[in-house]
Parts: sequence; C-alpha cells; structure tokens
Amino acid sequence: MGEIAIVKDGGVGAATSGPLILIATGTRDISDAAWQQLWEDIAKLRKKQGVLAAVLVHAPKKHPTLAQQELAQKQHAKTLGLPAGARSAVLFAKAKRASTATKAATFWSSGEIELRCFPPDAADAALAWLKEKAAFDPADAKTMLAKLAAAIN
Repeated sequence: MGEIAIVKDGGVGAATSGPLILIATGTRDISDAAWQQLWEDIAKLRKKQGVLAAVLVHAPKKHPTLAQQELAQKQHAKTLGLPAGARSAVLFAKAKRASTATKAATFWSSGEIELRCFPPDAADAALAWLKEKAAFDPADAKTMLAKLAAAIN
C-alpha cells in the first residue's frame, strides 16, 4: 500500500502505488499555493518511494490553469524523475478531453514521455496501458486512487 498526501485546502492530492504516482483534483479551482504544495508533496512521496515509473492523473472536474501547467512542466523532470519512455495517463471528463489533451500533452510530455487521455470512468484501461511499461499492482493502484479521490474535495 502506498502513501497519500493531500494539500492543506483539500482540493488536490497525490499518492503512490509502487512506482506509480497518482494525482487527483477535486471539484473546485486549484489555487497557486495548493498547486505548489502538491509538487512539494510529490517530491516527498518520491523521496520515500524511490524511482517512479508512471503517472496517472485523475481530473474529472477541475484542471490546473495554464500557469500551473507551465510550473508543473518545469518541475516535472526534476520532481518526478521519470525515465525516457515512461507513460502518463490522464483521466479527463469527456467534454473537456479533446481540448485539454493538447495542453496536457505539452504539460506532461517533454518529448520522452508517452501521454494518453482516457475518460474518467476508464481507470482500468488507463492502468492496463501504464502497466505495459511499469511494474505496479493495478488492484493496489485502483484502491489508492479511490482513497485519494475520496480524500479530496
């Protein structure tokens, strides 16, 4: 079982499941302070976990702003330390998926990370796709994602 970190305002958080990092957003806008705190929490989780091999983002209602995405892109390489060829899956609401996919590809990908968007109810498909290149327990990941989603608002 991994660990969970929820930012102080409760609107966004992260968790680990083996070498998989899970990031989830809640139902309200993400403040810049909360976004910065998230990346500090992710750095702490990574330090405890060690090597991370994949990312799953669950953002069914709220997404980071463009400025927050740019901050994450700058933090991405050093905080997550994903190897070339790693994968990142994003669970977005269907209506937002197409418009957000292009932003997310820029946000998550440095050209060396594969990114794929999935509808919010396709966690199993996203985890299966991530599992093709990362060794983690999908059942544990699903449990941690459910706990993370329940803990944020």
